[in-house]
Amino acid sequence: MTSALEIRGITKRFGAMKAVDDVTFSLEPGEICGFIGPNGAGKTTTMRIVSTLELPDSGDVFVDGVSVLTSAREVRSRLGFMPDSYGAYGATTIAEYLDFFARAHGLRGKARSQTIAGVMDFTSLHPLAGKHIDALSKGMKQRLCLAKTLLNDPKLLILDEPAAGLDPRARVELRELVSALSDTGKAVLLSSHILTELAEVCDSVAVIEAGRLQ
Repeated sequence: MTSALEIRGITKRFGAMKAVDDVTFSLEPGEICGFIGPNGAGKTTTMRIVSTLELPDSGDVFVDGVSVLTSAREVRSRLGFMPDSYGAYGATTIAEYLDFFARAHGLRGKARSQTIAGVMDFTSLHPLAGKHIDALSKGMKQRLCLAKTLLNDPKLLILDEPAAGLDPRARVELRELVSALSDTGKAVLLSSHILTELAEVCDSVAVIEAGRLQ
């Protein structure tokens, strides 16, 4: 079986600083991996490399067997990246927001409407389809960002600090959604600087500090 994610010895420098230093690990389909480390440890840089937003200085990353160095466009079609913060027009409704990104993924006609309905149902946003984003709670905004991340039916999900700022109930609901995604065979790389946030949902853990796996 092809690994959902295979990181092979990636290194990334910013000037004299090594933000990521010879990092290697992998995820299998359906696996939830907690990516743990203090702020500034190299988590976000690693995830940006996996998501084709940064190029490594050395090493390579394979998503579902496809290299980020040679086939970045194909990699993007196989993964979903949910950053720790995102921008959205506050006066845009949930339905309009998801429709925009579905179009950006090339979805048309019935396929687009069915996909949007599916991700809204999964994240329990359907009753709020006409609500403006400004009126959403932090937890509902995270659900919306997750719904957007699922529009292209990715094999690998990269979630950067998804529980940050959520109240206890919203954190439980997020864990339930992540577990449900794992049950469908999607691999999930889930970052946090707080181990207890991930302990109940992760199958494995990768700990990074000062750019190196521990």
